[in-house]
Amino acid sequence: MGEGSGDNFEGVSTDRLKLELLEEIHMKDIVQLSMLEIKHRLTELEAKLRADNEGGEWKTRYETQLELNSQLEKQIVSLEEKMEKFRGNPSDRLSSIRVYEQMPVAYHKTNNERRAYLAEMSQVTGSHQVSKRQQVDQLPSMKENLMKMGKSYSVNQKTVSAKKGPVKKITRRSYLPKLSP
Repeated sequence: MGEGSGDNFEGVSTDRLKLELLEEIHMKDIVQLSMLEIKHRLTELEAKLRADNEGGEWKTRYETQLELNSQLEKQIVSLEEKMEKFRGNPSDRLSSIRVYEQMPVAYHKTNNERRAYLAEMSQVTGSHQVSKRQQVDQLPSMKENLMKMGKSYSVNQKTVSAKKGPVKKITRRSYLPKLSP
């Protein structure tokens, strides 16, 4: 009310002045309360800042993010250079298209070579298994022949001892029982 009027309070009732005074005191209290709250919050934030600086977690995160950003920028530059190469020279685009067109041919060629290799491996493995079976099938007949003949046979064995060193030759006679037909 009397902001520009100086000290002249004529014509103003005392009740009105008391009301304005109370409003000003109330506003002053609100401002002081706000200042106290701000100071308290400032103290809390400073304490938190000191705690964060001691751990260094935010600093580490910041530095890590900077490194990641620089790596990503390098990748962006590299990719932009590659894009410029493809945009700039139409023959490069055609050569890349030809490479993609030739991929199925190369795949089929490699796949055919793989199939031929597998077929050859299965043949070798199959013939090896057949010869093993023949050898295994012959063993019982050889034993029967020896038993029928009733002869004894000697088995020569060589033994090597790591501690003793030289090789010893041991001869042992094995007698098979005679079977009558």
